[in-house]
Amino acid sequence: MLANLRTIRAFILREEGGFSHDPHDPGGATMKGVTQAVYDAWRVKQGMAKRSVRLITDAEGDAIFRTGYWDQMNADALASGVDLVAVDGAFNSGVSQSKKWLSRAVQARSDLVGQIRTYCSLRLSMLQGLKTWGKFGKGWSGRVARSEAAALKLAGLSGKALAREANVSRISAAANAKKATVTATGGGAATASTAVAPISPEQTLLLVLFAVLVIGAIVAALVWRAKTDETRAQALDAASGPSGPDSPATPPLNEVH
Repeated sequence: MLANLRTIRAFILREEGGFSHDPHDPGGATMKGVTQAVYDAWRVKQGMAKRSVRLITDAEGDAIFRTGYWDQMNADALASGVDLVAVDGAFNSGVSQSKKWLSRAVQARSDLVGQIRTYCSLRLSMLQGLKTWGKFGKGWSGRVARSEAAALKLAGLSGKALAREANVSRISAAANAKKATVTATGGGAATASTAVAPISPEQTLLLVLFAVLVIGAIVAALVWRAKTDETRAQALDAASGPSGPDSPATPPLNEVH
């Protein structure tokens, strides 16, 4: 909704930071979340010469945010909280992709909290499948968690409700970490008393290798779930305090239309 525009803009600016040009990032040179390509296209459309995105002004950044992301997501019409995850997702992964997540979340759940959770789950799942996950996964995971926590707060969840949600995630993290340890040490292995036909050493080796790979994959998945749950718990804990996405310290946004 329009009343949240400045709050969401401030959230995204905090997440994006300043200038970056990581060779592993397909977006290339980026300043406050605006890529060089997006900045070039916007400047040309305004009848201005291209220049380094390092030189982008606050007014230009706000205009690109409003026309290129907020308006494209029709965020004025989105419910409070859903607007934050939708616009943040669009800024990070593109408007087209964010619309797909939003459509699926709205179809899956009718309640705001459910839509926010579903959207963030879909977003994180897709990011995990990217080739650059190994490089940026930790940062992306943290951002999605903070986006969800901030959105839940905008949706009206109280500090106590957010704290309870964080506790649930932390319990889940501990449970998954324990399962990973048990599985890795063989505690979850089943024993079989049924006699089987003798197998060759080569077959034994293949079975052992297969078992190691399967167990390794299970442990890795459990460890990842534990880390994700803990990251989410930390973000929810932070949002449950007096400071948050709707803090009075939110900077003003330049008027753009």
